Amino acid sequence: MLKGTWRVFNVDVPVAEDPGKDDVGAHMALATSVAAKLGLDGPPSVNKVRVVRKSFDARGARSKGEGRDVTFQYVVDVDFGTGVRVRHKQQQGKLERAPQDEDGYDPTKNLRAPSSGESGGGDAGGRVVVVGSGPAGLFAALVLAEAGVRVVVVERG
Repeated sequence: MLKGTWRVFNVDVPVAEDPGKDDVGAHMALATSVAAKLGLDGPPSVNKVRVVRKSFDARGARSKGEGRDVTFQYVVDVDFGTGVRVRHKQQQGKLERAPQDEDGYDPTKNLRAPSSGESGGGDAGGRVVVVGSGPAGLFAALVLAEAGVRVVVVERG
């Protein structure tokens, strides 16, 4: 008997039944797949299902129709409310209690857009040294320069 909110991993929805790659909301095909995976009598209400992650799974797809179907694979949080019986037991990576966000955690609340000209603080006369001019080094130098920080890029070539 599951009560509360649970995280369900590896919920497969065939591409033909999914709204598409850009849609990350819950839909009836997803709720039906959750019910099939957990062995529920009927699908949970769509508003009780929250998508945590969505990915495209084309492993095993073959041009001649052999192998697995191409699917979208979901990780979802499902609110079972007062309780529901399922055929699976709690198992890490398959079915586990969803983490609770009592403080209303927002992962984007500390992100800021790059400023245009003002220094990010610290020592105004100092420079930041970025070692390496690969993709990550150039990106770091660009972001720092856009934030108004003096940057020196060092490459050993």
